[in-house]
Amino acid sequence: MSVFLSAIPETQNQSASGAAWLVTFSGRVRIERGSSPARELTKNDAMAPLLRGDRLTCVGPSSSFVILTGAMKKAPIGHDACAGGYPIPAAFGGYAPVLERYGRTGGRARGALAGLLIWPEPDVHTLPETASHVQWRPQERGSVTLTLTESGSGRIIWRRPDVDATLGKLDDQDLEAALRAQVAASKSLPVLEVRFSPMQSATAAISLLDQAAERSVRRQLTATTAGLMDEALHLVRADVFLQADLRREALDEYLAILESAPESASVLDKASALAMELSDLRAAGLVRRARAASLGRN
Repeated sequence: MSVFLSAIPETQNQSASGAAWLVTFSGRVRIERGSSPARELTKNDAMAPLLRGDRLTCVGPSSSFVILTGAMKKAPIGHDACAGGYPIPAAFGGYAPVLERYGRTGGRARGALAGLLIWPEPDVHTLPETASHVQWRPQERGSVTLTLTESGSGRIIWRRPDVDATLGKLDDQDLEAALRAQVAASKSLPVLEVRFSPMQSATAAISLLDQAAERSVRRQLTATTAGLMDEALHLVRADVFLQADLRREALDEYLAILESAPESASVLDKASALAMELSDLRAAGLVRRARAASLGRN
């Protein structure tokens, strides 16, 4: 049966270059990296980055595997090619730089604990459609009022009263439109307030990309993802977002990969690191899953 894999040995040479991703395998497959002892792949090795010179050996006539190359093409490696050991070649193809940058979350480790307002996070660059998915700590009862004001003038540009506080989230198209209008007016730092009571509220200055930067990101997404599907699509989108310091958007792409490879140690490492940076409420769960996946591949 074909299963998903994940992250490969911890003792990798940090100067070595990523050359491919390991996508799936069937039967028994062993990996050797440098001087590390050979080990068998497990289901936790989904989307593992492979380095040039890694050697994958198929054990038994039904064994095989699939890699994703630097051209973002899936390459099936049959038993005949891997029975004697298959050395991973150097990266090739236009997406090779994505391999080099895989998992680099960028930015600083924030180390803060989420308060009442979980998202948007102050000082984290984002896009209007992402910022409009507001999250707060669900309350046992009551309602909240959300207000968006223009930076500098304090003018109210959007308001939503009487939102059920127990929900913990609000997705609002009118809020997205108000944020887009701010970008168009070169007001890229509006302030969102979530008020639970006269004595209890939280605010965040939303750091939106300006129009030129957002257009550049969207051009890159269109140009680099044409024809891509599944893991390849999300990996490239995550890379584009990280290059633009859009960390929440990149996190969403890694979470999309985890829907099809939920036990991938590699992707869980990337997602949990980003969630920790963003003080995302899902960070604790992702860290637990990443630790379990790391143990599962040893």
